[in-house]
Amino acid sequence: MKNLVYLLSFTCLLGIASIGFAQAPLDTLNNVVNRNKLDADTIYWKKSFSFGLNFNQASFSENWTGGGVNSYSIGSVLQASLTRKYKKFLWENDLQLMYGVLKNKNQSLRKNADLMFFDTRLGYNLSKAWDVFGAVNLISQFAEGFSYANNTQGVEVATRISNFFSPAYITESFGLKYQPVPYFWARLGAIAFRQTFVIDTTLYKSIPGNYGVPIGDQMVNQFGYQIIAELNKDLAKNLNVKARYLAFGPYEKMSLDNTYHRMDINISAKITKFVATSLQLTGLYDKTQDTDLQWSQVLALGIAYKYK
Repeated sequence: MKNLVYLLSFTCLLGIASIGFAQAPLDTLNNVVNRNKLDADTIYWKKSFSFGLNFNQASFSENWTGGGVNSYSIGSVLQASLTRKYKKFLWENDLQLMYGVLKNKNQSLRKNADLMFFDTRLGYNLSKAWDVFGAVNLISQFAEGFSYANNTQGVEVATRISNFFSPAYITESFGLKYQPVPYFWARLGAIAFRQTFVIDTTLYKSIPGNYGVPIGDQMVNQFGYQIIAELNKDLAKNLNVKARYLAFGPYEKMSLDNTYHRMDINISAKITKFVATSLQLTGLYDKTQDTDLQWSQVLALGIAYKYK
């Protein structure tokens, strides 16, 4: 009986609402239809955020015969994205921050991870898989970087080879984006301008090429092309791989040898709700820094939080 009363009440309310709606002016009806159509084409804000903090420590007694060095390390990584879609327009923002330090017994504190990356892009959809876009991205670091070597007396000497915003790369690009599936896209910026900053004017003493910036200056501008490709895919329920390739080549001295290449791969696995492990791999080739390939690898286990 009670369910019947609820059903009759709901039917009456629905009928009253229908009568009121039917009596609405035609222009109001059109506004409602247009607004519903607009809402169907619009994603107001799509957000994701993740943060990880890891800590590693090792200690040995003075009579430990297996060898080893007392040490500890701490690292953090933050990743965030923000997307807004309006009809055929898509505005995407991607932020990645990473920093870590390591301390071995009888050695100074030194960093083992340092990255500042931000990319913002506005695209206009041309077809199912193609967009035309304009983008700006930044790559730099937070703190001083050093190389370490022993002098003739056997004493370790630290030489500063990088610093905050030294170097830093800001690139504005315009071109086409191809995205055949949700987890992969590639961009070709046929028109690109890159500014290389070295605000520490003393780095040329240890880096003769000064990261391509003329000695005495703090910035150089180049005109060329930029390529970015990204894969972000869940291989399993708690296993994700994110890979990003970035290249910039100046038109003035266009060759594979003069092209800046960077590849970042992050593999993360969630063990429990707040515990995760990750493997970060980076490969870099830039002739203004070194003529050989540079690479780094960080394996971490720690606390993780993710919001999506």
